[in-house]
Amino acid sequence: MDDTKTFNGTDRYKILERMDKWLIENNASYYGSSAMQWTLHDDGTFSLKVHWSGNDTNK
Repeated sequence: MDDTKTFNGTDRYKILERMDKWLIENNASYYGSSAMQWTLHDDGTFSLKVHWSGNDTNK
């Protein structure tokens, strides 16, 4: 299944760690020319939207 998942927070490195952990736990991988999209919000928080492919066990 192909889908997207968004990770939020104030520390970009912790967001990446959570993303890596989630991908491993779900046997998923990111894909596409825009596989990851960072957004900086007005309140100083970040969102990381990941386009992924793999098991659909834990959206």
